[in-house]
Amino acid sequence: MPDTAPLPYTAPRPDQPAPPRHGRACLIRPLTDTDAPPLIDRITGAAGAAGARRLMLWTDTRFTQAHAFYEALGFLRAPGTRALDDISRSVEYRYDLPLSPAGQS
Repeated sequence: MPDTAPLPYTAPRPDQPAPPRHGRACLIRPLTDTDAPPLIDRITGAAGAAGARRLMLWTDTRFTQAHAFYEALGFLRAPGTRALDDISRSVEYRYDLPLSPAGQS
């Protein structure tokens, strides 16, 4: 059973696809206050049904509004960062959303 289920990667531009990783998707546009909750509900439902215990996403350390947005959705910032070694010298925070096991609330 998987321990995590990744939240879809949001590419900054359509010509920058998501990294080719199993079980990940690419969103062409960022989430909004209106479309995020239903999407998160769908993802958490599917991930919980698959036995995942948490969702995980990565976000650039410079995106402070996004951090507040994810935290409002229930995500918790994990310790540490990761550097991407890309042209923008991106460094990212990891956020996790704990899930209840399937059939539990």
